[in-house]
Amino acid sequence: MKYISSYRIIVIVFMSVKFFLQIYFFQRTTRTSREKEKRWNKLLEKQAEEYKRKALHLEGLMIKMGQFLSTRADLMPPEFLDQLASLADRVPPVSWDACRKLLKDEWNMPYKEVVKDMDTKPVASASIGQVYKGTLYGGEEVAIKIRRPKIERIVNADFKALRIVLWLAKHFTKLEKRTDLKKMYREIREVMGDELNFISERKNGESFKRKYQELGTFNIPSFYEEWCTDKVLVMEWVEGKRITDTAFISNFSLDGTTISEQLLRGFLDQVLEEGLFHADPHPGNILLGEDGTITLLDFGMAASLKQDDAAALRQLVSGFIFDDYDEVIEALEKLGFLLPEADHEALKHSLRDLIDTFFNKGQNMPEWDERLVESFIAELQRIAREQPIHLPSEFAFLGRAVSTLTGVLYAINPQLDLIQSGRPIVMDWLRGRPEANIQTFIKEAASTYGNTLLHLPQELSKFLKEPERKRLDEAKQFSIRQSQENLRQMRSFFLKLILLGSAGFMISMWVSVLLTVYISILFVVIGGIGACATTYKLKQHTIVRSKQMK
Repeated sequence: MKYISSYRIIVIVFMSVKFFLQIYFFQRTTRTSREKEKRWNKLLEKQAEEYKRKALHLEGLMIKMGQFLSTRADLMPPEFLDQLASLADRVPPVSWDACRKLLKDEWNMPYKEVVKDMDTKPVASASIGQVYKGTLYGGEEVAIKIRRPKIERIVNADFKALRIVLWLAKHFTKLEKRTDLKKMYREIREVMGDELNFISERKNGESFKRKYQELGTFNIPSFYEEWCTDKVLVMEWVEGKRITDTAFISNFSLDGTTISEQLLRGFLDQVLEEGLFHADPHPGNILLGEDGTITLLDFGMAASLKQDDAAALRQLVSGFIFDDYDEVIEALEKLGFLLPEADHEALKHSLRDLIDTFFNKGQNMPEWDERLVESFIAELQRIAREQPIHLPSEFAFLGRAVSTLTGVLYAINPQLDLIQSGRPIVMDWLRGRPEANIQTFIKEAASTYGNTLLHLPQELSKFLKEPERKRLDEAKQFSIRQSQENLRQMRSFFLKLILLGSAGFMISMWVSVLLTVYISILFVVIGGIGACATTYKLKQHTIVRSKQMK
């Protein structure tokens, strides 16, 4: 059933509609703030668990979509991020007969004419492909990655469902105000297109190999181009253990400190300069050899930073350091983070308060404190969710890559001082090109950064001195206007639900799908009740507001 397109679309859309309705009725029925927070967290946890179960059952795009959303802290609440981050891309393998047929179709000959020996049990199986070990007639041991048969048809069906879900989100939720849904859809299609097309993955791998041959940091497996297609990859087999296997590190007397610093420098070279960076550096994609050699695998999830983006990142970091938040906002605009309706002044104040709150405990940068950093990231995510910020996919994956790599580094070396180890690399990067006077930069950073972060922003001080009554009146009027706007949006939601249900009913009668008939009727009934209730409430609210204005 899960491979039937219509079944997948119904399951995905129905789950999404269920989530939207649960959130809507929660907002309508919950009153007190204490009760609201407790019930809200419980609802989100329940929804996240359901999504994870459905994703593991349906596989395909559901898993990849979950992994993509786990990078979107600007959209998803922490309860969802925790579940989605643990969504493992490991699924039961397809049959060897299906893979053998695919190899024959791609190579135009039986696989035994290319591979002398091949283990028919896969060494790894994921939602897009699975990997086998083989030996060529020249004696070379190879890893053969095969795209799962029919995966393209499954993903296309899932994208149809996703388009419906995003249409519902645009018309019945406030997500459109917080992100560009059309752009997000295009980015997901591009990412999945690269993962489905093994030619793109091979080109990414070859690009990394050229880069690290010059730097000498990592080992990248070679590809056997003559046997690579858009559905099959044949590459050098590399022996090694997961990079986080501390017992292996100890048994072969390897230095965890050296390994972690080498890994940190290698990845900072990727993410701080223009060019490709590996967007999925989890332990299974980083192997460690007996001699300490680090090998990178799986280049399907790779993103690129353009030269202009790297320059804008330097502007962003220097803006924070020198307390120039006009520079920060300008950099965010250059990077494509801010939607047109973003409130620049409010965002500047929020970011300034954030820095003041977390970095005013010492004269300069505080010592590494994991709890402090977690709190800082959580507050940054809150700001991203409150402002209409669109996180471009390359930066979403950049954040995910940095987060994943951080976990790997601390697994290897729990005593690692990430700030101390990364500071020389980041300072070199901040200088940019042409070379700047780093001594002047450090001196200005120390004086400006230390002074500004010891004081609250002037705007905040002025605000606190305003008359209390005036602020309360403004807050009350804002609350009244916001409540009326919410009621109007709710009424619009229910009217659209009636239209959607009516259209669905007519279509379902034509195609004779009983389940769709029931769902359409349910939409019409819920929409009718909700429209009547919100219209009545809006009239009452208008009367109350008129009396208060008098």
